[in-house]
Amino acid sequence: MKATPGIVQAVASSIFNIKTQIYGWFKIQLQDGTYKWVKSYPLFESESGPLMQSDLDNEKITLRTATRYFDIDGDASISLQNWLQPGTYVADKINEGWARIQTPFGWKVVNLDRAPFERPQGITLTQEKVKLTSETKTYYFPLTGEVFHKAGTFNDQEVLSFEKWISPEGVNWYHISTYSGIVWVPDKPFS
Repeated sequence: MKATPGIVQAVASSIFNIKTQIYGWFKIQLQDGTYKWVKSYPLFESESGPLMQSDLDNEKITLRTATRYFDIDGDASISLQNWLQPGTYVADKINEGWARIQTPFGWKVVNLDRAPFERPQGITLTQEKVKLTSETKTYYFPLTGEVFHKAGTFNDQEVLSFEKWISPEGVNWYHISTYSGIVWVPDKPFS
């Protein structure tokens, strides 16, 4: 049975090599909330498959969380902090998690795979005081593990957070402003 053409967000994937063909299996969530494994067309090692890279016919994709955007041929470093708000956007290309979409700022690219790690759902506004010590590490984003400030950067002090996110493990993450940028800091060491 063939699926209706379109783009869906995979929640898991697996690749099988059988002789010279490569089969990609993707776990997707259907509109009724159930999950299903689907197989992409057989791929040869030198070509990209329909689910990994494709030109879209100006299809709409939904960003469920604020998502960083980048110039099409520009820098995509972790230090860039240009954010699109959640919503539906027109896309004309997708390639391994990267989508080219029409924004109010022109055509930009977004990394659909990283977005939930950089700005997870459930962030709330807050004005809680956060203690920083010489042992404090800060991070660019809550779940990517990319350190912004290493231990030894701060003296003992309190700062005011402006956002909070609680991880599934119960770690409180606070969004704070520092002398060198806006960062995330966990209330427990992040590993």
